[in-house]
Amino acid sequence: NLPRTRHCNTMDTSLPSTTSLPRRNWIILALILLIGGALRGYALTHGTGDHPDELHIVSHALRLSWTKLNPERFAYGSLVYYILRAGIGVSELFGFSESSGEAGYIIGRSIALVCALVITLLTWLLAYRTYQDYRIALGAAGFFLFNMFSLQVSHYYTSDILLTVWGMSIFVCAERLV
Repeated sequence: NLPRTRHCNTMDTSLPSTTSLPRRNWIILALILLIGGALRGYALTHGTGDHPDELHIVSHALRLSWTKLNPERFAYGSLVYYILRAGIGVSELFGFSESSGEAGYIIGRSIALVCALVITLLTWLLAYRTYQDYRIALGAAGFFLFNMFSLQVSHYYTSDILLTVWGMSIFVCAERLV
């Protein structure tokens, strides 16, 4: 008799409930996100305009208006310009002015910070669904969050971090189909 194996399509791929995982694991995940967010948010205004991709995206996003929605540059796709312009528009609703060019950088970097945290959660979710082990999932989330390359990429508002969010979202959805 051969041992019965679990097939991929019989694995439980639902989100774990708060009662299925020990509370300390949720606390560890929250600490990982808090520390990772602090690392990415540290010196948010330092080096504005130093990254050539960020400089290009911010300068063209600031030129967008309701009457002129064509960024006229498509090296990074249009979505990064529109997301940043929407962020600037929302900040204007709360009384922040875009008159200083630095506002575009700070808003863009804040968007990149949030994207990095979303990627971390998606990494945790994908690892948990794949291996059904919270330790592996916490390790994967921590590895991404404290990886130096991901720290650098998520410090600047470039297309890389947004594409990674979309890519990880696709992986999580594809894992559900398997």
